[in-house]
Amino acid sequence: MIGPRLADIYGRKKFFLGFHVLQVLATIGIMYCTNLTSALAVLFALGFSGVGRSPIVYIYLLELMTPRSQKIVGPIFGASVGVCLIAGTLLL
Repeated sequence: MIGPRLADIYGRKKFFLGFHVLQVLATIGIMYCTNLTSALAVLFALGFSGVGRSPIVYIYLLELMTPRSQKIVGPIFGASVGVCLIAGTLLL
């Protein structure tokens, strides 16, 4: 809830890169987890980074586009996020 607001104040690029690095590290960390507690901690970081990164990327992307392109890319971006979540759920 506070990530997108802080990104509005201090700049989206820094927050996007920070959340992206956290997500990469958590993805690497999940491969090396040996017990349930560490796996849950890494999964929490993975979920936190995804939730923090997605709204910031969407707003940052739309800022860099023309209004005509925003009308095309915005719904495609939203649909791709939804499809990834559904596919991941079904694969599990």
